[in-house]
Amino acid sequence: MTFLDKIIAGVTDSIRKSGMLESTTLMATVSAVGADGTITATRGDDTFPKVRILSGYWSPAVGDTVEISKTVGGWVCLGKLQTTRPVPRVQSGQGSVPGGQPSSGGWSTATVTFPVAFTNIPNVTVTPLYSATTSTTRIIPAVYDVTTSSFTLKVWRDGGTGGSTCSWIATDF
Repeated sequence: MTFLDKIIAGVTDSIRKSGMLESTTLMATVSAVGADGTITATRGDDTFPKVRILSGYWSPAVGDTVEISKTVGGWVCLGKLQTTRPVPRVQSGQGSVPGGQPSSGGWSTATVTFPVAFTNIPNVTVTPLYSATTSTTRIIPAVYDVTTSSFTLKVWRDGGTGGSTCSWIATDF
């Protein structure tokens, strides 16, 4: 390192440590939510009023930890930081109903439990999985009694006495 490089590095380090350079992006806490689409954010003893929020920050709340950034037009809230382990919003899997219905066809049911419970009751979609033994059998899946932790899978088959497997996807968007 040359003498000039040492001087530049020393000056840069001193300015950085002095706090003379204002950071343009900060973590802050929402202290108020305005009706005009803005928030008031606080960081230590500093208050940032009328911080505009981006459209992806759906429901700002007092106490949220947020990232704010200084722009030419003022402070903008980039969004809420995740401070806890998120609850899954999309899950998928397979569910099977037992065989044994009359060979003339009929309904079979089974309870499918989600790997992790949802916060809200999710939307559930099911699709039958066909195999060489079921490719000529009509299978009609249905979803009943959806809760945050499970749903009832009902499957109608037009013949045969075997069980049926369906793929499912659940979302709480």
